[in-house]
Formats: sequence, structure tokens, C-alpha cells
Amino acid sequence: MTQEKYLDLFCIVISLEMKRGHLNWSLCDAARRANVKRSVIYHYFKSKEGLLNHAADTLGQLLFGTHPCQMEHWSNRDLGSSIQVSKEIFKKYPSILAFYFLHRESENEIGQMIRRYEDMAVKKRQYFFKNCDAKTARSLFFIQFGITLDYGKDNDGVERSTETESLGLIRWPSFELKEKRDLGLLHA
Repeated sequence: MTQEKYLDLFCIVISLEMKRGHLNWSLCDAARRANVKRSVIYHYFKSKEGLLNHAADTLGQLLFGTHPCQMEHWSNRDLGSSIQVSKEIFKKYPSILAFYFLHRESENEIGQMIRRYEDMAVKKRQYFFKNCDAKTARSLFFIQFGITLDYGKDNDGVERSTETESLGLIRWPSFELKEKRDLGLLHA
């Protein structure tokens, strides 16, 4: 399957989860809606739980900017492209946002995964922004998260979010990339 087909399948699974309830859908439902063979899903994911967890994991990486392709954008100081990836996913699959908020505080594996990706996103900002404490990094994360949810026709919000000029009452910390070889630490 192509990367886009995987993403479509994952978003369909999240949508089914939201519409029918926790695991009240079948792999046949997901396969039919994603237009893939059920045997392919069984081969890669083995179970509904496996598919749902993999979907939440992959989408978490893309939404919170910790996916390797987005980390490459950050390492090249191209924060706007990383945010744009997340923005396009939210725009195409709005049920992901509801899934995020419903499961964010859950004590199950998915809730833990969501909180782990939020923490990674905050640590990423501390890593890439010089002298950025945890509180400021968390604020930056939520500001950029809000910009990601703006479905405006232009990318003005994305461009403004990556500037080091003042944004409202918040002044963005200086952006200074640390050693490129240390980027792998964020994926641990």
C-alpha cells in the first residue's frame, strides 16, 4: 500500500471509532471503506486493536510534528512546512480532532500515546528554540496547534507562527538549531 492509502485507512479507522464507539466496527468495514483487501489489513495489523493503535500512533506523529519527514523540516528551519502537513491532515479528516480530545485524558494506551506525542512536541520546541523553558514551549505548542486548526484559505497563520517576531502578547524565543546529529534524540 502507498503512504497515502495507509493514511486514508488510518483516518477511516479513526472515523469509524468516533461514529460507532470503541472497537464497535470490523476490519471488513475498514477494508471496504478504504478500498483495500481485508487480507492486507490482517497481514499488517493482525487485529482491530493493532490497526487502531497503529492509526493513532502514525496520526499522532503527523499531527504533533514528530514524524521523521516533519523533523527534517524543523532541522532545515522550515517550521511552516511541518505545520502545513498537520494542517492538511486536520482539514481532510476533521474527525481526528474529536478523537484527539475524546482520548487525550484517557488512561488507556491511546490516551498515553497522545500525551506522549504532546510531550514530544513540547520537548521539540525546547530543543529548537534557544532558552525556551517548558512553560514557554508548551505555550508555543498550543499556539501552533491552534494555527494548525485554522482552515483559512491562505497560509498566513502558518507563516506568522514561524516568525521570531512578536505574536500578540508572546514573543517567540530565538531559533537556534543545535547539532543536527542530536535530532535522533527526539524520537527516543
